[in-house]
Amino acid sequence: MKSYQRGYRRFLTFTAIGCFNTLMDCSAFAMMNSLFLAPPAFSQAFAYFVGAVCSFLLHGRITFGDGQGYESEKLVRFIIWDLCSLTASAILMAVVTRLGMGAYTAKIFVTIEVALVDYFGLKHIVFQVQRSDRREEL
Repeated sequence: MKSYQRGYRRFLTFTAIGCFNTLMDCSAFAMMNSLFLAPPAFSQAFAYFVGAVCSFLLHGRITFGDGQGYESEKLVRFIIWDLCSLTASAILMAVVTRLGMGAYTAKIFVTIEVALVDYFGLKHIVFQVQRSDRREEL
């Protein structure tokens, strides 16, 4: 398979798994925010954790992995990356809700922001996928 096709397929796989992760994340957010009446920033942190677990397991095995298991170095890089991303998303959630954006609208906004950055971070920092050809840009 040509490298650009591999890159496109990888990005589509990332997107599909990301949709599932987002469903899990949003469900956890709604549960914390609506059922347990937790503040939006706390609900975001909890939901992000749920999405992170799904992300590591699914992306590590399907999107960026060879299915042979996980190395401890990848897990450490993932935790560090995710803590940075979690901090940024929780701060952004707190800021935009204080500025008057509703919790669910803010959730959509923050989720998009995180998703755009996460693909590149997971690919290049966490799982350190090597390009086999210059044309695999995604």
